[in-house]
Amino acid sequence: MKGITAVTDAVLGDNSMEDNQEHSVNLSAYYIGETEVTQELWKAVMGNNPTLRTDSLKNPVEQVSWFDCIAFCNELTKKVSKLGESQCVYYSDDTYTAVYTVTDAGNSMVPHMKQEAKGFRLPTEAEWEWAAKGGKEYRWAGTDSEDELENYAWYADNSDYKAHEVKRKEANGYGLYDMSGNVVEWCWDWYDDSIPADGHTDPKGVSSGSLRVIRGGGWLTGTVYAARAVRGSNLPGDRYASLGLRVAYSVGR
Repeated sequence: MKGITAVTDAVLGDNSMEDNQEHSVNLSAYYIGETEVTQELWKAVMGNNPTLRTDSLKNPVEQVSWFDCIAFCNELTKKVSKLGESQCVYYSDDTYTAVYTVTDAGNSMVPHMKQEAKGFRLPTEAEWEWAAKGGKEYRWAGTDSEDELENYAWYADNSDYKAHEVKRKEANGYGLYDMSGNVVEWCWDWYDDSIPADGHTDPKGVSSGSLRVIRGGGWLTGTVYAARAVRGSNLPGDRYASLGLRVAYSVGR
């Protein structure tokens, strides 16, 4: 995990994006995964590997739904946190008494987020994009040059149409790998195409919707989709090759 310091007036978006115009946010300090969650970690936590191609457990896990990822975050918290279940972020009820489970995920239950909990979680869309920028005003994570992108990312032109082991490409300015390419990454937020307002603190997106945000592009898509400001969306129950995750947690864990 890599620590990201708190920031005021962080500029996100790109004015060439209709659904992600430049806007500013304030973010509290947080940690985010140095790499995408690997098949090895997923199997250790969940006891299974849903990925179709399993030639290396160092490859990112794929074919996981948003609901699956929510359950994974709680299970990882139980295994790693000194406080165990009490620090789980996701619950099946709004009184935060029933921790969200694999069964809940299988039933496509929408979770409630306990914001003060310090366990593992999906990054918000704002956290994801700020981390992807790596302290630079680059189009992609790690570079502003499409000619150099192959040094930082796996995408359709260089991937041989498959995922690759994490940390095989160069990291961005924050020491994060594969923020562009390899697998597409789920974020917490519901997708909404309205122009973001300035000045929100730790935004978590709209309160409801039908699609969840995905970011970063993957081995199946071209360079355009790997750009750090490009937004995507999927039904939260979707599972397909090239769709994975990266985890985060709040400072104070």
